[in-house]
Amino acid sequence: MVIGRYLEASSFYHKLHPLLKISLFFINTIFAITVNSLNSYLFFSGCVLISIIISGLGLKNYLKAMKPLIIIFIWTLAFQLLFNKEGKLIFEFFFLKFYDKSLISAILVLFRMLILISSGTILTLSTSPTELTHAFEDFFSPLKYFKVPVETISLILSIALRFIPVFFDELERIEIAQKSKGYDIDDLKFFEKFKYYGLLFIPLLLSAVKKSEDIASAMEIKAYGINRKTTRFREYKFEKHDFLMMISYFFIILATLLINQI
Repeated sequence: MVIGRYLEASSFYHKLHPLLKISLFFINTIFAITVNSLNSYLFFSGCVLISIIISGLGLKNYLKAMKPLIIIFIWTLAFQLLFNKEGKLIFEFFFLKFYDKSLISAILVLFRMLILISSGTILTLSTSPTELTHAFEDFFSPLKYFKVPVETISLILSIALRFIPVFFDELERIEIAQKSKGYDIDDLKFFEKFKYYGLLFIPLLLSAVKKSEDIASAMEIKAYGINRKTTRFREYKFEKHDFLMMISYFFIILATLLINQI
């Protein structure tokens, strides 16, 4: 599982300010939800692809991030094609009918999901856990005026993201242990696999609780407390490449909005 991991590198994207990177992620999320033009999605997807290239982490890692979600992609496309009856009929096969607007809607949903997953992958792969925690804290800092525990929420979000690959690694470890005992999931039928993964839920849950207790103990040893005011070992400052990214992204947003009106 790639989403949630951090890969150390010295690319342009790694050097960006953490707050800027998380802001760009939320901007991508908003645009992916609000934009409704195929041309604008194509343009914005091209910009995301450029971001993947300059991140310096290789296209292979991003394809790995997409792999666990292929079933969700197929299910979403099938749902749009089968149950969306808008537009003109373009193809009919027995009781299956496909319409032009439903096809366009399915393509837009696919682009939307690809942009969201790619943006999240870029953020987690190029941002260390410490940077990610500080970025969440700075991003939600206005909520401090409403007595919201921003530091605690930021830490929880950061740990939750980093726990995603840990869960998958633990699941893989349990599967290998089962295979060593002669119980191979590849020999099971489709519905039997669902029952198999249901049986793995209990050991996976126990492992997660154990890891959570270890993290809590480590935080207590380091004198970290929810109600304690903490300081930062490193302060992040905006530099020239950050402002260059801001200017570039401003023109990307402007171009996307103009294309969306066409």
